[in-house]
Amino acid sequence: MNRDELSRQLEHYVLPDQAAVLSRQLAEDMSAIDFHLLQSSFTPYGFWVQHGVNPQAEYQVPKNQFNTGSETDSEAMEGSFLTCGNLLRLAQAAQMGRLYLPKQWPLFFKGRLLGREHLDCLNEIWWLKFWRGIRSVSHAPKKFGTDKDFDWKLQIQDGLADCIINLEVKRRTGNINRMFKRGEPNASSSKIACKFGPVPDDSANVAALTIYHPISENAVRDLHDWLNRQEHVHGLVIWTEGNSGTQPLRKIFKQSHRWAESLISDPDPEDLKVAGNAWGTLCNKDQVPEFLEKMAKHYR
Repeated sequence: MNRDELSRQLEHYVLPDQAAVLSRQLAEDMSAIDFHLLQSSFTPYGFWVQHGVNPQAEYQVPKNQFNTGSETDSEAMEGSFLTCGNLLRLAQAAQMGRLYLPKQWPLFFKGRLLGREHLDCLNEIWWLKFWRGIRSVSHAPKKFGTDKDFDWKLQIQDGLADCIINLEVKRRTGNINRMFKRGEPNASSSKIACKFGPVPDDSANVAALTIYHPISENAVRDLHDWLNRQEHVHGLVIWTEGNSGTQPLRKIFKQSHRWAESLISDPDPEDLKVAGNAWGTLCNKDQVPEFLEKMAKHYR
């Protein structure tokens, strides 16, 4: 896609003037890392119109592990947020990279952006857009001999707040897989607690989760319970991409760190226009005979 085509595609989400700015930045940044943006044909244009959804601008992501023919049950999926990226999210990540990581974006991230971690990398950077008063962003310091290596250290000054947010970002594609196979999408909290350690009173350890299907209130209560059991995790922020009309941003914080919740901005109007269409297998490989038998009985 050339710059003019990028601009036309981004107009599905933002006004023409803003689309022109985003497309210019995006064309420059992707050219700098030799990433060739190719429009995805996974979902026909008419699909969005038929389902009353804002037409989506999607592009092909580089090599990744997802494919409906995969031998690995958890990777037998494809489509939006898996093998197709959303152009608005890519443009927003480029904005955040330019704003908060000017010495690193995009060249420092080239290897990840051209490989299997493309969407994970973008998601980590995209989450910076929700925090008000950011003065600086740095990668979390690695602690030798431990796994306490959260993604970002944010120095924030907003009004009376002068604080540090330690942020760990997780993109939970298992949420999609569970929807296909069980009809019970979740928001896993695994591999989060180990990322954080003790911090001063003016700091908060926060995990940001991106999921792709709305979760039940029971699942939300489970996350509340999990957070209350953690010694060094103070808050969870959950974004439901392609939110299907539900509230996409949930904030769960301990009472002691509610001040950190107040630093999170509301979504922008264009954020709510992103939708997705993904396919996946409906059962695990070893469950296929039982699944087919049940289907046959159902349709006799």
